[in-house]
Amino acid sequence: MPNMPEDVTFIGAGFVGVEFATITNTVGAHTRIVTEGQTALRAFDQILVQQLMTEMQETGIEWYFNATVCRIDKALTGRLVVKLTNGTTFETDRVFVTAGRIGNFDQMNLAAAGVACQVADLPVDEHLRTSNSHVYAVGD
Repeated sequence: MPNMPEDVTFIGAGFVGVEFATITNTVGAHTRIVTEGQTALRAFDQILVQQLMTEMQETGIEWYFNATVCRIDKALTGRLVVKLTNGTTFETDRVFVTAGRIGNFDQMNLAAAGVACQVADLPVDEHLRTSNSHVYAVGD
């Protein structure tokens, strides 16, 4: 982005959304996180997550829990109007979807590379090696 928006919204409270929300907030953007869940970072120690969320709130990050974006419209001002299923509506400059993603490895013809995969899983060892010891699976 050539310029940092003044107001940013992230949909999803996983580590990508939380990380980028912290960055945008630190550089001065008003920041919101919308999540369908009751908490952020569900796969992490919730005692630590609660402390992190409190600290993020204290720095000005707004949280919308148990909420789903049902509509985004463009206002006459050029800003985005975000409507949540819980009735909340707000304007923002930019929306980023950081909710979980589904991998597409089933479309990559991994068998041709000697990599075994299952319908919703790509088995790896403790070093992130696939069934082909020359192919590693890394990333989110």
